[in-house]
Amino acid sequence: MDYFYDILVTRNLGGSLLTYSSDCQLKIGNIVRVPLQNKSVFGVVIACLDTGIERELDLNKIKPISEVFPYSLNSSNLQFLSAFSLNTFNSKNLVLDSLLNPLELLIKKDLLMLNDSINKDAPVKHSNQVTSSVIPPKTSIYNESDVLIRIRYIIRSKDNALNKGLFKLFIFPERKLLEKIYNDLKNDSEFCNLQIYKYLADKSKFSKQTIKQICGLEAPTERPKIIFSLRAGIFLPINNLTEINLIDESNSLYIQEQNRVYFDTREASFLLSHAFSADLNFISHLPSGRLFNYSNNKDGLQDYGENKISASKKPLNIQITYRNPKVDQFNLFSDYVEQEISGAESDQTVFETDAA
Repeated sequence: MDYFYDILVTRNLGGSLLTYSSDCQLKIGNIVRVPLQNKSVFGVVIACLDTGIERELDLNKIKPISEVFPYSLNSSNLQFLSAFSLNTFNSKNLVLDSLLNPLELLIKKDLLMLNDSINKDAPVKHSNQVTSSVIPPKTSIYNESDVLIRIRYIIRSKDNALNKGLFKLFIFPERKLLEKIYNDLKNDSEFCNLQIYKYLADKSKFSKQTIKQICGLEAPTERPKIIFSLRAGIFLPINNLTEINLIDESNSLYIQEQNRVYFDTREASFLLSHAFSADLNFISHLPSGRLFNYSNNKDGLQDYGENKISASKKPLNIQITYRNPKVDQFNLFSDYVEQEISGAESDQTVFETDAA
């Protein structure tokens, strides 16, 4: 008996789905290889079709699925894929390509190990449903003069005992900062034995080790699994993400505008946190203006003494004045500013600009 499935492939088809057949039952989220124009491409099962209910199919034109990959995307991954595509105007096909690209770091030996672990599990029921968590995530904004202090606090936080086997993702704007924080922690006696995985979006041993950990090929750890990553970390195919930490939030390097997929990592992190109901922390010594405005509309932000961004703080009342060098008697500021300083009281903050 053949089963029929709508497959989203990694070839850019404008988000279109293709129909393929399989002689075995699959589930939504299964990663597969399918033939497409004399090539083999990755894809993911999006829908399970019943030829008598869904639509009439020309069975002679439907090609069979070539291979089922021994790792699946869960409902949260698929929810993020759809939300990311909708909000960034990127094709779902290209977003899927970004999600599956890290898995290509696995070698044949890794795939055999994955197959063995999958075969030992109980069979998964066939389902058309894609469910998502309804627990709202918590978004916090930390204004830190030293982000390393906040990272240490997050790693040692008391909820770690409840998060065994779950992933905490730390995203950095550039490799230099990532390596600095990583080395600082490794040189700290408290964290020197802590296993921190690095994903650098390359073929390095660190990136390969991270993918193996995500797929369950590495030995499990007693503490939460921590991943330090560049902006490509938002596309890691993690199935159990519990927390996202965006470091140096105001850095312009978080904007991806060169490759095929265009996005702002800050917005993508927000979408990812909602898909997984994972807590999201923005950590920066100088938050961006956009994030500052966002925080003004939120109640209950975390209060850490002088580092709190007040939700009730009003923007400065700014008036721009100009100095006329032909008539003003002072070289540094205008007559108007001199009158304000020596005369009438004013609660305005004045920025002086030389018209010359």
